[in-house]
Amino acid sequence: MLSTQIAIADIQHATLYNNAATQSAFLEDKIREYFPDETVAEVMIAIAACEASGNPRGLLIHWQADGSLLPNNQGGQARGMFQVMSRLHAPDMQQRGLDINNIDDYMTFVRYLHDRNSGYNDWYPSRGCWNPVRLAQN
Repeated sequence: MLSTQIAIADIQHATLYNNAATQSAFLEDKIREYFPDETVAEVMIAIAACEASGNPRGLLIHWQADGSLLPNNQGGQARGMFQVMSRLHAPDMQQRGLDINNIDDYMTFVRYLHDRNSGYNDWYPSRGCWNPVRLAQN
């Protein structure tokens, strides 16, 4: 369930794999869908951009050209735009019937992580990148 192979549920998004700008726009809309509060959405968009590219205003990338989830650039088990730790979070995802390869399941789990930890704690390691966006809102 938590492999990095293309999921059948996301074949519908195959047109996004090779178009970074279109993929980024789709993902930004997807984040706003799961985080309807604009202030929270802006921070989550910055977190996703930081996790994917190291730039809080960079493009959001979730899928590689072959449709697999964006891997951790340091060879770890983190996957996708929010760099969900596939091995660490596998039990929670399985218990909830979520598939990391399905974008809506992925976002449901990201929302769960956000709500469970009262905010942005799961993305603390990249805080230096996205925190200026959060602080600018205050």
